Amino acid sequence: PAGAMPSAGVAQISDAAFASWLRGGEHTPGWASPASSVYPSPSASPARGRPSNGVRTYLGLSPRVNVTKRRLDAPTRRPMDSKISPERFWVDYEIAAKSEDEARARAWEACLEQTVELPEDTQAVQDVMPYVVGSIERIAKVVPGELYRVSVAYPNDTAGGELTQWINVVFGNTSLKPGVSVAAARLSPTLSNDASMFPGPRFGIKGLRELLGVPQAPLLMTALKPMGKSSKEFAAMAYYLAKGGCDIIKDDHGLADQCWAPFEERVALCARAVQVANSETGRNALYAPSLNAPCNKVIERAHYAKKKGAGAVMLLPGITGFDTMRELAADDSFGLPLLLHPAMLGGWLGGAGGDAGGMAHDFLFGTLPRLVGADVVIFPNAGGRFKFTPDECQAVAEGCRRPMGRFMPALPCPAGGMKLHRVGEMRQCFGDDTVFLIGGALLQAGPNLEANAFSFAEAAGRHGEYEPPPTASKYLKAKVQAKGVEKPKENGSAAAVPGTPKANGSAKGSSGSGSGSGKRAMNPRALAAAALLMSPASHKGATAALRRIATPEVGKSGQTEKKKTPLPIPDDWTVEQMLSAVKGMTLEGNKSKVLRFSARDFRWLGVPQEAYKQDGSTFRAVSRVELMGKRGESCAQHTRYFECAPGGFSTLERHEHEHTVVVLRGQGEVQLGPEIVPLSFGDVVYTAPNHAHQFRCAAHASEPFGFLCIVAADRDRPKPLTADEAKELLKGTDAASAVKEAILGGAAA
Repeated sequence: PAGAMPSAGVAQISDAAFASWLRGGEHTPGWASPASSVYPSPSASPARGRPSNGVRTYLGLSPRVNVTKRRLDAPTRRPMDSKISPERFWVDYEIAAKSEDEARARAWEACLEQTVELPEDTQAVQDVMPYVVGSIERIAKVVPGELYRVSVAYPNDTAGGELTQWINVVFGNTSLKPGVSVAAARLSPTLSNDASMFPGPRFGIKGLRELLGVPQAPLLMTALKPMGKSSKEFAAMAYYLAKGGCDIIKDDHGLADQCWAPFEERVALCARAVQVANSETGRNALYAPSLNAPCNKVIERAHYAKKKGAGAVMLLPGITGFDTMRELAADDSFGLPLLLHPAMLGGWLGGAGGDAGGMAHDFLFGTLPRLVGADVVIFPNAGGRFKFTPDECQAVAEGCRRPMGRFMPALPCPAGGMKLHRVGEMRQCFGDDTVFLIGGALLQAGPNLEANAFSFAEAAGRHGEYEPPPTASKYLKAKVQAKGVEKPKENGSAAAVPGTPKANGSAKGSSGSGSGSGKRAMNPRALAAAALLMSPASHKGATAALRRIATPEVGKSGQTEKKKTPLPIPDDWTVEQMLSAVKGMTLEGNKSKVLRFSARDFRWLGVPQEAYKQDGSTFRAVSRVELMGKRGESCAQHTRYFECAPGGFSTLERHEHEHTVVVLRGQGEVQLGPEIVPLSFGDVVYTAPNHAHQFRCAAHASEPFGFLCIVAADRDRPKPLTADEAKELLKGTDAASAVKEAILGGAAA
């Protein structure tokens, strides 16, 4: 502004002249006088005396006594520079308070804390208050006597035209105070149009769909893990997951530049692997490396990833900063979709009043990511490894997609321990404009990642033109045929490995999936295992031949790239591991199968035990095992095994579909309407449509109470009884206190 000392002049003047300027004395020739140019003189502007409650009146505060008066001869020190903006941006805070006056007082504390960080009666604060300090615009009761929503307007210029300072003004020091959380923020017209400060999503929902070639149905994402695998192994995973139908294959957020899979090597291999898969399927799956790096390397690695063919990148703003994401989103020379990972953002979250602070879920995972340019926002879904509630997850999805002027909607991505059997429920909950992220569950389902990804796509309703092609891997067949994967004969000559096109004489024989459908290709590990099964003498020759199959080039920027890197097959796999992999392939897909039962731990081998439901408020100590119907089978019914630990009980619920229960373990009881019926091994229960029921295991039981439950594949969602309905059910009964507790505990709050 006028009156500011030219930067070039600072180094040219003497210390004495500079000190004189700072003291407001005579200024150096050639400089504008700060006193006369920036602020009006006392004669130019009438002195404004400060009434004892003037500032509080301006802010809408209740009068306060014993406030020191301002000097009557002090000038109004207000910048006259035309660059000063009169616009303000709004921040909505939720404040825990016992009264509206207390909420107003706490909001006024935030107005000062977020700007001048001084008491209001300080002379310096009085000088700048009208154009620096935030003002309280309105107060609304959320929970009278407990929680209030207060809107504060801050001058645009407090942000200084930079995202980092804007975030600081929004919450800064106030984030350290209990009972205050950020609920929402609204930009002024000038800030909203500032694409360098708030670039917004470059692709958004529509653009990402166009890039992927998927105009409808949910998008599918998976993750390369675990840490400790080699770059070659990750590239193999990426290839098969892209082949099977995943749209985005991202690094796990823990992959950085570790010795097992250095960043540049891993990115070059994985990006090329996905490109090769795309050339076979005709789709455009994207590989997204994780940019969890020091601040001076994030941008460099992003551009390296683009150069090597990555289709997107994932950032961790809780670690590397939201401004790093903003920088990439605003960079037209980069121009790739940005994925946000929530690592470390848990500490930014707020609660529901009380002493909780932080930011609201829809602001932290919706509004703020969209402002800085996120196209996809990953967040923990309810019922997974993390403790988000269904309402919080819905708020996140709404924050990602609600109208925000020029800012395109982003894709919400519920994640965090999701399983294949939950995909239908997630689709019903979040709709099709969603990215479903399943990582570990695809690896746990068995070593045939292509088949596992195919099942993921089927569960998400990716049928018709969006369904992954049912043909075997052309890339694998061509490479195997070209390289001549052979096993030595007894006389030293060679013969083709069973399961390859050369051995079978046609492409159909290369499936290796365990069925004659030819839908899925046997992966290289399975081919190696097939060779091992033929003859112990063939182990070395077949495995070595498979490892000679060429894969993507790899190299570091500025270096000559190596060629014909071996196919990523684990060098340390034993014969037993390969044979085990072949056996494990029988669990997935629509084919005949046998699930082996282990009586020792009462489990089915290879089938995971899962949570009974995502919301744990209506049941206690119940687990579920999906036996048939959730792994690609076309059966009209689903078979599940439920187990109540001693003292456990299921939800007290009703539904339109019927189901059949067969007791397999221990003893328990079933609530059928007002009746209580004891159950033991071999008993069979039929629950009629819309009949209230609950299964329980007594607290003193010596073992869990387990039972099979067979239901229709196409069925309605169960509806828990209300608390009033549960109390009505108990009327006229002499049930024990534990039973009453279970009935009331199994009802919805």
